[in-house]
Amino acid sequence: MQITLFGEVPSIVIDVHEARSEGGTASILIKLLEKEKITYRVESLPIGDYLLPEETVIERKTVMDLIHTLKGSQKGIPRLEKQLETMVEKYSNPVLLIEGGLAIRKDPINKCIYVPIKRTTKDHLHYIVIEKKVKFSPKAYEALKQEAERKGILVVETFDAMHTALYIFQKLKEILGEKEKKPRKKAIPIIRTKPKFSDIFQQQIFFLAGLPGISTIRAQKILEVFKTPIKAIQNIEKWKQLKGIGLQTIKEIKKILYTEYNP
Repeated sequence: MQITLFGEVPSIVIDVHEARSEGGTASILIKLLEKEKITYRVESLPIGDYLLPEETVIERKTVMDLIHTLKGSQKGIPRLEKQLETMVEKYSNPVLLIEGGLAIRKDPINKCIYVPIKRTTKDHLHYIVIEKKVKFSPKAYEALKQEAERKGILVVETFDAMHTALYIFQKLKEILGEKEKKPRKKAIPIIRTKPKFSDIFQQQIFFLAGLPGISTIRAQKILEVFKTPIKAIQNIEKWKQLKGIGLQTIKEIKKILYTEYNP
């Protein structure tokens, strides 16, 4: 992790593409950080849009981003799934933040949602005056969230960019507050590249976390139950007894384990 010009380690890293949007989430967040004198850095991130300490990575997507991803092309869903799986593989605390998710109206009868595109205020209250009807099933939207949670990802919905910025800001302050209680370890965001292991146990966790749908947290749970990686693999059918691991995940893992190598 690079330090600032003043020799400080940034508490949060913001992806450069996020910071380019003037008046957007990152712009609002940066103002909050500067007001509180919390160090940050803007650079290109290989995974996620916001990187916080404690292996917390946040991928921000607006509701329309998700819809365009899922409806825009046949590669949309696989690309999104790969993106989410990479977050799970590399970080212990992945977050999918859906900006605008709390502001939409769902119409399951007509299989569409209404996305607010203009608001006006009156008496300090928000009134939505113009909505855009989007032919996108609320059931598909909920299924997407459930699939992300099944992978071990925390799904958070916000109203707008301001709400998103406040959520990220508050989450960062909570992490920094917890780290102050444990001064021996410095709270810094870590950009994942090639892993370095200090012991065999970390290697065992990394080995299992390389499987689809298995985060480092789930890998630890598996090892706690089955004790060794080989016993875990031999009893893969029993993984469905563990929280968060479903039949589809086991099916995907078995496909990798039992498919003959033939590049």
